[in-house]
Amino acid sequence: EEICKKINVKMSAIAPELQDLSVSSVTYSTLQLDAPTYVTAGNPAPTVAGWIGVSGALTVSGSTVSGTTVSTSADVSSGWPISGLSPYTEYDIIVKAENASGYSIKTLTVRTAARKEILSFGFTSPAAVTYLPDNTAHTITGNIPFYYDIDSLAATFTLPASTTLSVAGTPEVSGSSFNDFYNSVTTPVVYTATWADGTTQDYNVSISNWGTAGTLSLSSGAG
Repeated sequence: EEICKKINVKMSAIAPELQDLSVSSVTYSTLQLDAPTYVTAGNPAPTVAGWIGVSGALTVSGSTVSGTTVSTSADVSSGWPISGLSPYTEYDIIVKAENASGYSIKTLTVRTAARKEILSFGFTSPAAVTYLPDNTAHTITGNIPFYYDIDSLAATFTLPASTTLSVAGTPEVSGSSFNDFYNSVTTPVVYTATWADGTTQDYNVSISNWGTAGTLSLSSGAG
């Protein structure tokens, strides 16, 4: 009779070792952390947690992460979609893989994209009108009631943080900078937006004064 002996081999416990972190997409308010990868996966399988905070707000001491977080996740082993971020801001992402044998920590610094939109545009005088800019075509067209002059109007506008508008190189101040829109239907007034990252986009603004106050749209210019 042949006797078979069962030999149980217990695998050695191994601490995990992370490779560098990476992200697959970044917008002005979101980013996607890719699933972490390993030099050594570790045994047993590690828990993989994540932290994100404004750059410089988080600190690591040994295996402890502390400081002010924007968000945390107890499990980022399959990746981590992060939302609610501020435009054009540097963030530190920290990932810790840990098991009974040890831990591995990696940090990645990522800057979110600049928000490239004019949020609102209109006038408070002589008529109170607010228009929703077309941030795809980059054009603004609208009208002021016919009984008002449009040769000296000061636009009111709302912009993302660290964004400016100028006309012919002169900085615009919302509600205070006057421009002549009399011939703007045929020759639009060009507002140049300078975004937080230093890039620019022209918006062609055309205003007529007939009928009642209507819809404003923004037309595309080279930027």
